[in-house]
Amino acid sequence: MPYGRSLTYRFAQSAFYAACLWAGLAPLPLPVMKGILVRNLQWWLSKPIFDRDGVLTVGYCYPTLLMSEEYNAPGSPYWAMKTFRLLALPDDHPFWSAEAAPLPAAYTAPGLTLQPAAHLLLQRRPNGGVNLYAPAEVEKNDHGQFAEKYGKFCYSTRFGFSASRSYAQLAQAAPDSMLAFEIGGQIFVRRHSLRFEVRPDSLFSVWSPFPGITVETEIRPTPTGHIRRHKIHSEIACTAWDCGFAVPRYAPGYTAAAEDGAATAANAAVGCTVRGDGKAEVFNTWANTNLYDPNCAIPARRYAIHAGDSEWHCEIVEE
Repeated sequence: MPYGRSLTYRFAQSAFYAACLWAGLAPLPLPVMKGILVRNLQWWLSKPIFDRDGVLTVGYCYPTLLMSEEYNAPGSPYWAMKTFRLLALPDDHPFWSAEAAPLPAAYTAPGLTLQPAAHLLLQRRPNGGVNLYAPAEVEKNDHGQFAEKYGKFCYSTRFGFSASRSYAQLAQAAPDSMLAFEIGGQIFVRRHSLRFEVRPDSLFSVWSPFPGITVETEIRPTPTGHIRRHKIHSEIACTAWDCGFAVPRYAPGYTAAAEDGAATAANAAVGCTVRGDGKAEVFNTWANTNLYDPNCAIPARRYAIHAGDSEWHCEIVEE
């Protein structure tokens, strides 16, 4: 799941299971742990993560410094090598002869999982993807792009997420899976929740993107995506966009449409439709903002926010 910072370590994601095998621990059956490690390495090695000399680059699914942390350096991606703790296993270790097994059915069944200690709600989709609903509880701004890495409504293994180039305009902010307000030519999003509740079937948060604006947001997962409901109290008139996921647009079968009450961006592999209140729009983001693909579009609903109280809702449908 792409979420949070230190993302450029890539296949270090699976290092936990390599460390367990090295330490003689078995939180899962050995063939299952091998399957996790093998699939993770195969997925990453299918991406253009090396430069022309075969050196791991700073970035996620492709080389880009725009999502990096200030502590990243050319050697940082090599934290991924933690996964190769496996090479310390003796030649006769059963890992080497085990078949890489899929995850047990109990782990892949569609449904919701509440993680109270982490304040997260996870949803496994019927298509195998996983969504993570986050309350924007992280308030540390000592590293860059905290709003993007911790404050989006939903993170997805199928779509990744976008890290902004700037907040000077919507396309540069690339606020996928966010409610973005435009005020005085600048974009403002949820950075930190004033309070929140993570429930077994939904997530509620109260947040303020700008002085004089308070938003109550409820997010409820559905079998096809999720529904968002916002109660907004604003002392000023402004414009807001309720944004879906970012979809690669230089991909086979790409189409985009904003009509009949629905904003849709899709290609042969993934698609996102946003239905509900407001006006349907699809906008292109600046290059290299999304972690998965350098050129994306975001379907959205545009709301006209008036001074006073208002309520808006939208449904995010994933394909």
